[in-house]
Amino acid sequence: LGLGLMVKVSPGLVTRRKTHFHRLPCGVTVILSNNGYIWISPMTGKNAEEEGVSALSELPLLSEEDRQIFARVRNCIVVLADNFESLTDTSIVMAYESAERFPPKDILRPMERKMILQETRVRIENLARDI
Repeated sequence: LGLGLMVKVSPGLVTRRKTHFHRLPCGVTVILSNNGYIWISPMTGKNAEEEGVSALSELPLLSEEDRQIFARVRNCIVVLADNFESLTDTSIVMAYESAERFPPKDILRPMERKMILQETRVRIENLARDI
């Protein structure tokens, strides 16, 4: 898979979708596997299915900002999973947007977790209501 980060969650939390590869607006690709393994990797110019199979020679060096984005996405997934929220590309993006004002390490603190989770739930409910 190349450069990236893996997160293991309960398989029941990953919503079954037609596609498992998702490009997030924050600049990462997320692979949501039905077995509970989630792969976070940098976005390349390739299409989403080819990104997971890039050659090692093509691995970019990650900047501090890129590493913070990885950590923020990972921590948002952990917050959602720890609170038994369904994991989709939409729920991850909404949690990420709610968490942008916090440093990545603070996302896992109890007060910040609660705020991110509440905001994410409200945004998902509003989105479902609008559809």
